[in-house]
Amino acid sequence: MLRYSLRRIILLVPILIGLSMLVFAIARLLPGDPIGLAAGPHATAADLARMRQEFGFDKPLPLQYWDYAMGLLRGDWGMSLYSRRPVWQDLAAYFPATLELVITAMLLAIAIGVPAGIAAAVWQDGWPDYVSRVVSLAGISAPRFFLGLVLQLLVAVRLDLLPLSGRFPLIEMPPAKVTGLLTIDSMLAGDLRALGVSLQHLVLPAFAMALSPMATLMRIMRSSIIETLRQDYVLTERALGLSEQLILWKYVLKNALSATLTTIGLYIGWLLGGTVLVETVFDWPGIGLYATNAIIAQDFMPIIGVTLSIGVVFVVSSLLVDLAYGALNPRVRYE
Repeated sequence: MLRYSLRRIILLVPILIGLSMLVFAIARLLPGDPIGLAAGPHATAADLARMRQEFGFDKPLPLQYWDYAMGLLRGDWGMSLYSRRPVWQDLAAYFPATLELVITAMLLAIAIGVPAGIAAAVWQDGWPDYVSRVVSLAGISAPRFFLGLVLQLLVAVRLDLLPLSGRFPLIEMPPAKVTGLLTIDSMLAGDLRALGVSLQHLVLPAFAMALSPMATLMRIMRSSIIETLRQDYVLTERALGLSEQLILWKYVLKNALSATLTTIGLYIGWLLGGTVLVETVFDWPGIGLYATNAIIAQDFMPIIGVTLSIGVVFVVSSLLVDLAYGALNPRVRYE
């Protein structure tokens, strides 16, 4: 298992290097003049030259990337032209909100999608199966931003059950920042009111993001269980007189979880990259909204930082999935 883990970790290094080179080149080669936009319409030629030298835009592209890569090794993610703050500080401020949203969405997707997929497989061609088909088709087809707008109009505006947007009321004091996740910080502070308020703001955007992975997990779980139930060893266990519940929960479910576990790991990265529209719709102060504002301002360093942070989380989640898959299926450790 140790060799298997080390091999997977070593493979991450060239992936991250290639990702940083690709993102940096694309950001630098995009049309537009971020220095001129940041300096303003009244900036003189001397001001523009000074800012280009300050942010390294006067150097050749390979040398710019080298400076950026060396800065990454020192923990320097560059400077934002728009906020005039280090990108690392901005990411540290915005990333916990996105992480809380993604974790909540995945927990909702797993809590609903996996049991629904099991029920659809056990009662194949029954009413649970037909309901899961309709829900999964609707969940995969509906765009997240459209679902978010519908939820806002129906639940927040029409029924007035939940807040329309934001993460916490501006007129109230949030709990003391420990992790940056408001729900966790509220529990650590013992503030039940802050916990309730943060959960109310979290429900709509999390559900809008959870519907697509929930539908996918539901269908994958169903097909995996149905395929596993047709294996020879399941027929042998039935012939030996083992109960259907024992076969399902002890033998079938463990083997069927492999494909579902891979999908969960991939969806974590996809949700991080897909928060832009949901955070914009719900005015959620995460890296998606931060990236949107950076794109409008043609501020490339935050865009590169957001992309790299999403890429790091994506490859780390893939690594954890590989390790978990190796734990579930010992044969892959020796491949």
